[in-house]
Amino acid sequence: SYDNDDDSDWDEADEMEGEASTVLCLFCTSTFPSPEHVFQHCASEHNFDIISLSWKFKCDCLYYIGLINYIREHRPDPEYILRYDDTGSPWDEAPWKDSKYLRPFLQDDMLLTYDIEGLKDCSDLSNSVVVSREEYQQLQSRLLSAEETIKDMRKTAAVFLQDGPTSISSFPTVGSLRVEEDEPYFESYAHFGIHHEMLMDAPRTEAYRDAMKMNAKSSIEGKIVLDVGCGTGILSMFAAECGAKEVFGVDQSEIAYSALGIVRENNLEKKVSILKGRLEDVDLPHDEVDIIVSEWMGYFLLFEGMMDTVLYARDKYLKPGGLILPDICNMFLVALNDTAIHGKLVKCWDNMWGFKMNCMKQEVVTEAQVTSVPPEGVCSKPVIIKTLDLNTCNPADCNFSAEFDLEITGAATEITALVGYFDCHFSLPSPVILSTSPHAKPTHWQQTVFLFEKPIAVTAGALIHGSIDCRRDPRRRRELSVTISVNDHRYPSYHLR
Repeated sequence: SYDNDDDSDWDEADEMEGEASTVLCLFCTSTFPSPEHVFQHCASEHNFDIISLSWKFKCDCLYYIGLINYIREHRPDPEYILRYDDTGSPWDEAPWKDSKYLRPFLQDDMLLTYDIEGLKDCSDLSNSVVVSREEYQQLQSRLLSAEETIKDMRKTAAVFLQDGPTSISSFPTVGSLRVEEDEPYFESYAHFGIHHEMLMDAPRTEAYRDAMKMNAKSSIEGKIVLDVGCGTGILSMFAAECGAKEVFGVDQSEIAYSALGIVRENNLEKKVSILKGRLEDVDLPHDEVDIIVSEWMGYFLLFEGMMDTVLYARDKYLKPGGLILPDICNMFLVALNDTAIHGKLVKCWDNMWGFKMNCMKQEVVTEAQVTSVPPEGVCSKPVIIKTLDLNTCNPADCNFSAEFDLEITGAATEITALVGYFDCHFSLPSPVILSTSPHAKPTHWQQTVFLFEKPIAVTAGALIHGSIDCRRDPRRRRELSVTISVNDHRYPSYHLR
């Protein structure tokens, strides 16, 4: 879990060049020194001219503030805003008119201080603009400044692309968060409940046990093992039982103290050492380890961002030719036709105790749902949207885009959602696969469901073309934002929080 209202998330913006007044773009992670720079960037890069939009619909300051906060929170595609009036819904009844969007979504958001009403007396600038010489010089200066900013951004991007996998320091990893910023995450793992759930997840725990047990002689015996995010120490103890020479379990959560007792209770303290602290901050007694084992996967694989820590361990401690368990992960999408899930979460708002609450659907469908999907509801062949090889990938790979074609199977006439899941491979002489597919044994990860407000009509054998864009939230680095397009229709972003 993570505190969505934690204002410390914005401290990272304060650290950028010592400028606490940078302004974040509405649609990407670019930052600028003023609202005017953001408006110019949005118009040129995202085809979203908020000034013209405000004039067109005669927005007052409250309407403008609501629109800014709505975009900040939901990250819709610019076209969704621009074409809202084309949907037949009255512009003055748009979802951002809700009074809840008058509360700032971001602390110290300078866009909210912009005097949009001060522009009311301006003429139609699509034809001509009359400004004083002083204003003209100021505009020239701003344009030059924006051009220099873009040049700097392009240089930074070029360096990152040239450096490839080794340039992980340029990506905002969870390891760069201050301990106090990340404390809510680690506190969520201090309670026994989450560990009970994971330990009782038989497919998950058996996969790790079997991978080590079936490959003990060839891969584990006599090796030095690092267990990243060891929790109760179960994987560390599996490694010790399979003949590892030494095992080091590391965890920042208070559960590390329980792990110490568990190791002693099982008389494994001579082989297993538990270190309390973040991996980025602790010092191992060895410069290199032979094996890294970790159960780092979150919902939709990448939620929680723990992959960053495993990759940090790889780069700092793993000897050349060493093993990462698991090492290959695939992310999948399938189509779903399940009126029960859709009815329970979406259609139910058509009639709540005799009242229509359709506006609530927009809130529901922007939250990715983690639930168990009945296998009989799956109505397409699976497609792989991302493969991660932990031997070579870097943290920036959690941001990705992919196109897909889903072939509809069976007699489905509509799809109510897309479903994401993953599998993990232990690439060993006797390989093991851990799957979270709807067709596999259920796990605590379940599946991640991206609901559609309105089901999409399909026919058997049809190909559904789409794209998916997965991004780490720039302010809450352990969270994800996922944008999906199907048949040229782009849906508002889904969030995993």
